[in-house]
Amino acid sequence: MTPAEHSVAIGERHLAEHNDRVARQLKLIAELKADGDAGMVAQAEAILRDMRAFSQRVETDLADARERVRAEQEQSAQDGDKMDAVMRDCPM
Repeated sequence: MTPAEHSVAIGERHLAEHNDRVARQLKLIAELKADGDAGMVAQAEAILRDMRAFSQRVETDLADARERVRAEQEQSAQDGDKMDAVMRDCPM
């Protein structure tokens, strides 16, 4: 696994875990609303906004890591094509 592929794997895991935390926060907000605790609802919603902003940053970083993997794979394929041409043009 290349470093870029490793970054993608870690990013995917972190994003999934964070999405679970967002889901728990939404459940907590629903419970607080049901209890009628407006002050705590406001605080929980502010935290949720921060959590969603963080999710967007993670998604952006993950997209960048996926692009690095794609670029590495493309470069690897080009390098392989060059070696094939050398071997074809310079037989031993």
